[in-house]
Amino acid sequence: MIRYSKCDDAEYDKRLSKDSLHLYIEEGFDKDVIEVMIDDNLSFKDSISTSEVLGMSEHLILGHKKNIKKVSIRLNDSKALITEFNSCDCSILKLNLIDSVLTLEFSNHTSMYR
Repeated sequence: MIRYSKCDDAEYDKRLSKDSLHLYIEEGFDKDVIEVMIDDNLSFKDSISTSEVLGMSEHLILGHKKNIKKVSIRLNDSKALITEFNSCDCSILKLNLIDSVLTLEFSNHTSMYR
């Protein structure tokens, strides 16, 4: 089970750089291969399983937001989920696999895992 709570801005600022784009790979993954492309360049590829203790699998820093135009995420060699970042002000992407559906949430607040 994952429990979420929002951080206030001061706590958030201490945890993450708002200039960077962060990807949290959260719940629902069981030996799934995830491939992350940044502007058509492979950034990450690995087999992922969600930790029952932490409620998440990975935290990736994808790079500086101003330098990223597109993020593509592929699950188990399926069609890629592509997101353009022309005017997105978010710093955090949260990836979940729920009932075989890959979901991506945009946020400016990190989740608290306990």
